[in-house]
Amino acid sequence: MILNFIGSTWVLKGLSSLDGSVTWLNNLLLMLLRHPTVLRSICTIIFCLLTGDRNSLVSCHVTGLAAVLAHFALSGTYSKCLFYMTEEGDRLPFLTHLFDLLPMSSCESLQFSLEISATFLQICCSIMVLQEENTNQISGRDDLNLDTSTDDVFKTCIFHKSVLHILLFAAPRVYLEMRNASNGFTNQRKETTPDQLLNNLRQLFSFEPLRLHLQRNEMTFRDWARLEINVLDANTMTLCERLAYYDWVVFVRRYPHANSDVDSSNADAYLSTCCSTLVDVIIDSDLSKRLPQCKHHRHAGTQESFEAVGKACTDLLPLIQKLVHICSRNGKHNCNWLWKILRDHYGTDDPGNLEAKTLRENCVAAFCQILLWLPPSSMLSNYSAYLSGTTVLQSSVNEVIWFVSEVGRNYLNDGMSLPPSLICHILEAFSCLQSMQNKEISTFLLECPLATSSAILNWDTVSHIKFKLNCESRLMPFFEEVDAVISETEAAIDGNFSKIKCSQWTALALMLLIKKGKPISAILSRVDGKTKSALYNCLMVQFASNTFHCSAEAGSLREIILILYESSMEHVHVNSIEFNPEIELCFSDAVKTLLPFVHVYMFNLVVQRQPTLTARNNCRQNLNSVIANYNKVCEEYKSHSGEQWMLFDQPVVCILFEALKGLTNFIKSMSVEQLKLLDPVVISSSDLQIQELYHRRILGD
Repeated sequence: MILNFIGSTWVLKGLSSLDGSVTWLNNLLLMLLRHPTVLRSICTIIFCLLTGDRNSLVSCHVTGLAAVLAHFALSGTYSKCLFYMTEEGDRLPFLTHLFDLLPMSSCESLQFSLEISATFLQICCSIMVLQEENTNQISGRDDLNLDTSTDDVFKTCIFHKSVLHILLFAAPRVYLEMRNASNGFTNQRKETTPDQLLNNLRQLFSFEPLRLHLQRNEMTFRDWARLEINVLDANTMTLCERLAYYDWVVFVRRYPHANSDVDSSNADAYLSTCCSTLVDVIIDSDLSKRLPQCKHHRHAGTQESFEAVGKACTDLLPLIQKLVHICSRNGKHNCNWLWKILRDHYGTDDPGNLEAKTLRENCVAAFCQILLWLPPSSMLSNYSAYLSGTTVLQSSVNEVIWFVSEVGRNYLNDGMSLPPSLICHILEAFSCLQSMQNKEISTFLLECPLATSSAILNWDTVSHIKFKLNCESRLMPFFEEVDAVISETEAAIDGNFSKIKCSQWTALALMLLIKKGKPISAILSRVDGKTKSALYNCLMVQFASNTFHCSAEAGSLREIILILYESSMEHVHVNSIEFNPEIELCFSDAVKTLLPFVHVYMFNLVVQRQPTLTARNNCRQNLNSVIANYNKVCEEYKSHSGEQWMLFDQPVVCILFEALKGLTNFIKSMSVEQLKLLDPVVISSSDLQIQELYHRRILGD
C-alpha cells in the first residue's frame, strides 16, 4: 500500500517536474534512519521484491521502490548505516549490491531491471535539479539533503557502474529505437510513443550530467559480453534479430576494450580482441555455472562434462565464427590467440588441489566446445595462409601437440581415445595443410600417439577424412596404415586369415571390435598369446578409465577381462603389465595412478573366483608385482590421510584388506625356495604383517 501511494504520487507529479510536495517521503525515510532494525527489515523486503517476487509488482510499485532507493542514495546518513559484507570481508553499499543482483536473464527480467534502473536514475536526476534550484526545498534537515561536497558518494551510489551498465546494456537490446551509431543510446526522434518506458529513457538521456558521466565511464566490450551471456531466454530475440543486434554491437556501437592499447579505429586489432574476449568470457561463464555442481565430486566424468557445456554460451558462438572468418580473410588473425587463452585458464598443475583440477577439467571442456565451432584450420593457420599455401607457424603445431599430448590426454581422454568429434576436428585441421607441410604433420603424428589410438577406436567417425586428402599429404599413409590394421584384424577374426598380423596397434583394433559387439570368445580363438597379453593390458587401462569416470561400462568390461584371463592364464599375468612406450603415452596420468588399484582389485577377484591350481600358481609367480602394486595402493591411501575412497563399489580399505589376506595366505603356502625368489626391497616396503610373516617363514617359523 505504501509503495503504491509513493509511486502514484511520483507518477502524478511527473518524474521530471517535482515540487516540495514530496517532503513527507523524506521525513518518513529520515524517521526510518533513526530505527536501524526497522530500516534493515524494509531493505530486506525491497531486496526480495526486486530480485525474487517481481510478479506482484505493478508500475506504481516499481516507481515507489525507485523513489525510496533514490532518496536512500542521496542520503549521506543512509550510506553509512547500510552495507553488505562480501565473502572477502569488504563492505559493499547496499544499493551497489542490489543493482549488481538485478536479474537480466529473460525478456521479462530485462524489461523490469531496465524500468527500475531508469526510474531510479530519473528520480535522482530530478531531485538534483530541484536541489540546485532551492537547496532547502526538499527537506529542512541537512542529513537528508544532497550535500554538494559529497561528490564521491554521488558517483558511487547514484551513477554506479552497475546501474549504468543495466541502462547501457538493456536499453538498446530491448528497444531498436535506442540504437545509434554515435553513442549507442540516443535517438534523434523526439516524438512520444505509447511505450512510457521508452519515453522515459529518451528523457533521461537528455540529462547532461548523466550523458557526461556515461562518456567518462563507458561500458567495455567485456562488460557487454558478460551481461549478454547471462541472457538465457531465447524468446528475447529471434535468431535474425540477435545476429543483427550483434552486428550493431561489434561493427556500429564498437564498445571499447578494457586494454587501452587496442584502438577501436583499427578494425583488425579491434575485431581480433573482440574474438579473444568472447572466448575468454564464455569459458569464465561456463566455469561459474558448472563448478559449484562439480566440486563435490571426486572424479567428474570428463566425457559428460565435455558434452554438457552451457547452452547459453552457444548464442555467442556464431558471432565468434563470423569474427574469426573476417579476421582470417584479412590475413591479420594469428591462431595462437586461441591457445594463449587456454594456457591462461589452464594454469600450472597442482595434483593435490581437487577444486583446481575440477576447475581445469571444466575449463578444457568449455574451450573444446568453442574449438569445435571454429573452422578446423583456425587451429593452425588463418584462411588466407591456407589459400596461398603459406607455411603454418611451427609454434601453432607445437600448441596442438601440447593440447593433444597434455591437455587432451589428461582431461578429455576416455581410456586411450579423445572424443570422436575432437579427434576428427584435429585431423581435419592437418588435412587442410599443403603437401609442403608434411614435416609438421609427421612431427604431430610422432609426438602424439594418442591421435593414432583415437583414430583406431573412432574409425567410423574419422575415416571419411581420408577421401578429402591430397595424395601427397603425409596423412594419407597414416590413414592407410590405420585402415589396414583394422581391416586385417577384422578379417582374421572372421576367419579369412589363419593368423593376425600382430602390431602395437592390433590390440586397439580388437578393442574396437569388442566395442562393436564382437564376442570375446570369438576373438580369443583367433589370436596368439602375445596379442592376448597386449589386449589384456589395453582392457585394463580402459577398465581403470571407466572406474575413474564412474562409467556404467566398468562392470561389463570387468567380466570381459576375467574371461580373457581365465582362457589365457599361460599368456596373461595379472599384476604384470608392460606397455609399449607409445601406448603408454595414450592414457592419462590419473589412469596411470589408478592402475595399481586395478591390479590389486583383479588379484582379489582371481584369488576369490579362480581357486584352481593354475590360477594360484600364476599369481604366485607374479607375487613380486602383486606386492609392489599393493605397496603403491597403501602409499596412495595413506597420502590422503585415510580418506574414504570408493572404488569398484567398495571402500579402498576393504580392497586392501582382501589383498592383504590373499598375500598372507600365499606366503604361508609357499616353500622357502619360492620365498627366496621374492624381491627383498619389495618386501621391506610392504606392511609389517607381511614383513614379519616373510622373515618368520624364511627362518623356518
